[in-house]
Amino acid sequence: MKQFLLAGVGALMLVGRALALEPTPTPPVPPTETGEDKTPAQQILNMARLKLGFGTITAGGSAAAATATLNNAAGIVTWPAALTIVSNATATLTLTSNKITTGDIVVGMLDATGAAAGAIPEVASVQVSNNQAIFTLTNASTTSPAVAVKLMYFVITHGNPN
Repeated sequence: MKQFLLAGVGALMLVGRALALEPTPTPPVPPTETGEDKTPAQQILNMARLKLGFGTITAGGSAAAATATLNNAAGIVTWPAALTIVSNATATLTLTSNKITTGDIVVGMLDATGAAAGAIPEVASVQVSNNQAIFTLTNASTTSPAVAVKLMYFVITHGNPN
């Protein structure tokens, strides 16, 4: 019993020494971190974040100039009519969303399932402003997609994702 007691006291002494060396471990990010994009000195890694929320909608307007309001940070927007652009002509989609702010990165991709063989519709550019992203679509082919394409998008933010 005496040996067991001595072993226990020895273990407690080792734990006590370890705690004396570092009595209160300091976290790398302060406990008051809110997700705000503050000075890099407060964060080990200051990186972009994906915003939450997903939705779907069919855009209004025409095949050449579609509009949609979808207050989600990611979603699928179905074109209002068959896309008929050819030979580098363009069509636009103006997306209004309260999840988009100036400085965000908005990534857009097209799902052209069912498009005519040889058609090459693609997202040429995205212009981002507060509460809005304007997607410009183009077709590098002389063959019209002749299908209502779906635009898939998501928002990456540099600040608080909420």
